[in-house]
Amino acid sequence: YPTAEESYEFTYRLGETSFFSERYLESITYYKWVRDHRELSERRFEKAAKSIVQAYEKEIEKQVKAGTLSEPPVPTLEELKKMPKPIRSKQVPELYAKLRQSYDEYQRLVNEPQTAPNMGLRAALVSYRFYDLGDAEKRFQFVLNRFCGTEQAIKAKDAVLAIYEVRGQSAKFKATNQSFIDKKCGSDEQIALAKSQHQAREFR
Repeated sequence: YPTAEESYEFTYRLGETSFFSERYLESITYYKWVRDHRELSERRFEKAAKSIVQAYEKEIEKQVKAGTLSEPPVPTLEELKKMPKPIRSKQVPELYAKLRQSYDEYQRLVNEPQTAPNMGLRAALVSYRFYDLGDAEKRFQFVLNRFCGTEQAIKAKDAVLAIYEVRGQSAKFKATNQSFIDKKCGSDEQIALAKSQHQAREFR
């Protein structure tokens, strides 16, 4: 019988074999087992956690190319403005919902400051693509508040301001912008832009 360590390594290798054979959903089962058995070893923990995310991304990419799944674009502010109000969310397909969950799990389980902001932003963008603006707002605010000073926080700020703009939530728009300015979450140029946005709201 194989030892626990051998079983751990074998399961990880099964995940790798499935992944590189483009059986992405199958690979997730193995990667999750490795990720969730840290009592046996932590050697493959972070790699397995990241591979789960990558497997969902690859499966979506494969299905989009095959025409069995569509990937809606990230909506622009102008597109949101033209939509009938209130904006109604679309049903998030199961695969996208699982991808969003994998981003959440990665952030919760892996203490990696280099990748966490991107995972948080990507999770928010899933909701945003399907017009679930309430959920997207919470996620963008989380990224902005937790990862102040990162490129992802800048993008999160711009996206959540777009949500407030189309909803006519002027107080939230101003409060978010002022917080960004006060905390100096961006470069001098980005803070100057935020100040100009702030002043423009004052004259409305």
